[in-house]
Amino acid sequence: MDRAKGFYADQFGFHLDHDTRINEELRVVQLTPPGSGCSVVVGTGIGEGMRPGSLKGLQLVVPDVHAARAQLAANGSRSARYEWPKDRVSGRAVMGRT
Repeated sequence: MDRAKGFYADQFGFHLDHDTRINEELRVVQLTPPGSGCSVVVGTGIGEGMRPGSLKGLQLVVPDVHAARAQLAANGSRSARYEWPKDRVSGRAVMGRT
């Protein structure tokens, strides 16, 4: 759990809202991305089958995807190569893995 907490707080820059150990089997860690009204909750004893790195399809919305990627890289996060094509309907940049 400390590894996941460090990943989100140290590499992604999330704010640590709560880190509560209820007992030896139950620990809840809540982290919030900068400027977000939504949080991520990780823990022990709150779900089964979620191995580290197994979450797929998590979307984090940021105002500047290039700045966000640069911040992640500066914090030591490794990432795949991405391209940011314009969405044909809205004209907004969308992130896609290549």
